[in-house]
Amino acid sequence: MTITKLKGGSLSNTYLIEENSKKYVRKEVSISKNREYGFRRWYSQLKKLQRYSIHFPGLFPNILKYGIKEDYAYFDMEYIENSINVHEYLLNETDESKIQSFFDELVTKMDLLHNIKIPSCKESIALYIREEVEQSLKACNNKIFLKFISNNKIKFNKEEVYSLLYNLEKYKILFNTSYNEEYETYSHGNLTLENMLYIPNENRIVFIDPYEENIIDSKLADYSQLLQSSNSKYE
Repeated sequence: MTITKLKGGSLSNTYLIEENSKKYVRKEVSISKNREYGFRRWYSQLKKLQRYSIHFPGLFPNILKYGIKEDYAYFDMEYIENSINVHEYLLNETDESKIQSFFDELVTKMDLLHNIKIPSCKESIALYIREEVEQSLKACNNKIFLKFISNNKIKFNKEEVYSLLYNLEKYKILFNTSYNEEYETYSHGNLTLENMLYIPNENRIVFIDPYEENIIDSKLADYSQLLQSSNSKYE
């Protein structure tokens, strides 16, 4: 058996395992430490992968098995042959026509998720702001970061902009008046360049590392995370 540790995972660990001439990917997490942002996030990913691999065949890796080993929970999923992480692909590909082919395929696959409508209500934005913005700021104990965002203006990508904290009340009013969606959609939940695989010779995209913690499942969340990943050099 050959085990290779892969990049990423936050509080979980990801490995490529080759056993009896077969390859698969294992993602494991402690069941006793950092459960809120470790095990519970890992578990939400497992459940989403199980459902989505059935609803969208080939778009998400299949789960092979899952269980517990000592102090760790794990799940094994299929290894995607001849794939490359999209972040790495875009850094190294210079042919604009190939990049455009990738982008067109990405939009097509995102539409598959977002075309499924789930009844919801526009009042859900209030819970989103409370949990995804206000609660995150309250939970942050990094004094340097809090001092940074408490400034009236900050520099972002060499451009001076008003800070989020300074304009938070204005943003809340804007969100509450502008969000008028009466439905939600299926969504990835953490759609960054790093959370996609690409098989160039097949022009095929595979989404990895989805999460179930968005409060609101919306295509706006997926596209905004993709925009953040691209513009702010998230990776």
